Amino acid sequence: MPSVRFIDALEDPNNHTAFDTPDRVSADYLERATRLALQSVLALAYGPQAPPRPTLIDITVQWEPVPGAERYIVALYREDEPLETVTVSGVTQITGEVFLGADAIAVAAVDADGLAGAFSPPLILFLLFLGR
Repeated sequence: MPSVRFIDALEDPNNHTAFDTPDRVSADYLERATRLALQSVLALAYGPQAPPRPTLIDITVQWEPVPGAERYIVALYREDEPLETVTVSGVTQITGEVFLGADAIAVAAVDADGLAGAFSPPLILFLLFLGR
């Protein structure tokens, strides 16, 4: 059965113990965490589909258009860490000047309501440039 687990990598270890009581619950934190989890689930369930893995042709990265996409978020990574994101509208490609310095690129579609879908599988650039 497919599932998603949300975790907080910087969680305070004192927040959750066998001795938790309602008076120790932060209503503001609980509300923000619940909203974030619900927004993430909604985006995964109802957001645009993820584009297929982008391709590299010469110095242009391109991807297949996603039905209903108004724009795309292009995530650039270096050494598995986010480098920056670029939002593009009306195109399904970026040129080398945009992704200079990135090791990998993934793309997500955004619909007219601003709901972003899942990211595509990443295009690993440094392996392509090494000829592997």
